[in-house]
Amino acid sequence: MAFVTELPYRVALSDGDVHKEKQTWETNYTPIYVMTTIFAIIFFIGPFAIKKGENKWIIKTCMMLASFFLWLFWVTVYIAGMNPLVGPQLRNTTLAWMAHTWV
Repeated sequence: MAFVTELPYRVALSDGDVHKEKQTWETNYTPIYVMTTIFAIIFFIGPFAIKKGENKWIIKTCMMLASFFLWLFWVTVYIAGMNPLVGPQLRNTTLAWMAHTWV
């Protein structure tokens, strides 16, 4: 399932003429929905699969905390990968110094 979000107009200048072009940005939310559903199943249904015993509440708590924090870690990494930060822009002198020093 893909959603298309309309962005503001982009102005294209060619040969002195001004043309307005509509920008679109396609985003796919399917991985977020699927992974959130998987972790929600583990969080809500997983504790019912624990057998009765002395430490069942500790195991249930650990399972719920682990599923929540694994989901939180996954969604943070996924969102960070959607718009990655630009890496450092190095000059040739810096690259030459790094190649000489790090080898």
